[in-house]
Amino acid sequence: MNLFYRLRRFVPAVVLAFAAVVFLFLIIKFCDDSDFYATADFDTVETIYLVWNDEDSSVIADIAAKISPFESITIFSGNTTDEEIKIKSQISSRGGKIENLNLIPMANKPGNSWIRDYSPVYLKNKNRLKMVKTLYWDPRVNISEFLAQQDKLPIVRSNFYSLGGTREFNGKGTGIFVFSHEKSVNKDLKGSKKEIEKQLKKQFNLKKIIWLNKGIPQDELPDYGPIDDNIFPTGSNHHIDEFCRFISPGKIMISYLTDSEIGNSKILAEAQKRLQENYWILKNAGDQDGKPFEIIPMPYAPIVIRPFNSSADTNDYRTEVTSYMNFLITNHTVIIPGYQDIDTTLTTRKKEEFIARTFQKHFPEKEIIFINTGSLNARGGGIHCITASKPLMKKKTPKSFKLKFKRKRKA
Repeated sequence: MNLFYRLRRFVPAVVLAFAAVVFLFLIIKFCDDSDFYATADFDTVETIYLVWNDEDSSVIADIAAKISPFESITIFSGNTTDEEIKIKSQISSRGGKIENLNLIPMANKPGNSWIRDYSPVYLKNKNRLKMVKTLYWDPRVNISEFLAQQDKLPIVRSNFYSLGGTREFNGKGTGIFVFSHEKSVNKDLKGSKKEIEKQLKKQFNLKKIIWLNKGIPQDELPDYGPIDDNIFPTGSNHHIDEFCRFISPGKIMISYLTDSEIGNSKILAEAQKRLQENYWILKNAGDQDGKPFEIIPMPYAPIVIRPFNSSADTNDYRTEVTSYMNFLITNHTVIIPGYQDIDTTLTTRKKEEFIARTFQKHFPEKEIIFINTGSLNARGGGIHCITASKPLMKKKTPKSFKLKFKRKRKA
């Protein structure tokens, strides 16, 4: 009996010790970032984000109309009733479902619609999300801060420049970047690939980075000079989403050009050279576990050359940044730039038929839709550039996922 009473004295200490161990375990589990990975464009999403801009209103309304019958659309708009009426009218007139449209009025709405570049990077671990906000050239843009506060998500503020159109993630810890771009925007790192890679891995919790060298010629900055005689680029500086995209953790689509397409074009010849180099880099690379990728070559979009209308030299021309790779994957659709309205040749029609079949093969449950993106291409962007996605947590709640999936039949 005396022994029992002696042992009883130690019970509170044992309980406290056990509780301390459990508490420490939970702290380690929930503070450990090692199992968070940057989400991929093909992940299931809760909503698609867009920023309304009158200059791109036709394309934005087309995208929203095609997606909204099946899933949620969130549009950041100006803080006026007139704009709200205009947005709803344009989307509904195209067959969109207004019930699935969420308008967020902002007094200080971003001045451009390129939300992909300044939206947060979402990192995910099972049922948890957090954000990474990288530096953007316009410090007044505060979409990341707004979303972090609205969704009550932790946010990591980075002192590193990175744009959404310049990175591709497979959702498992591998990222693809273009060194020409990263070197130019992070000059503070003195162009060191090793230091840039260190920062990218740290910010996005990546296990592996694959470096491509250059993007397509049309996507260079105009300041770089002409890419063929008096033809200037109108791009955004080697964005990867103009030529190379993940469609699953182990599958990569990349643009390609045949010899017969090139002809006498210096632009296409240079594009082919760069794309072949990037193809072999990817072909010889592996993912975060060393497994090879399935590389899927995809047709090159037709080149569009227009007068530059420069007061300095009326003889200058510019190329639009046309690309089939600047697509958007949603829960139910794949929205792709289409060019048959500006290029009625049989070649372009066959290319787009091939593209539709290829996407349908890899996404049999989704509807494949082509959209005219002329106003975006003319300013160096596309569908992927003006959209961003909030990933869906696995735990579906009325708050996090309001819409039920509408399962589509195989085509």
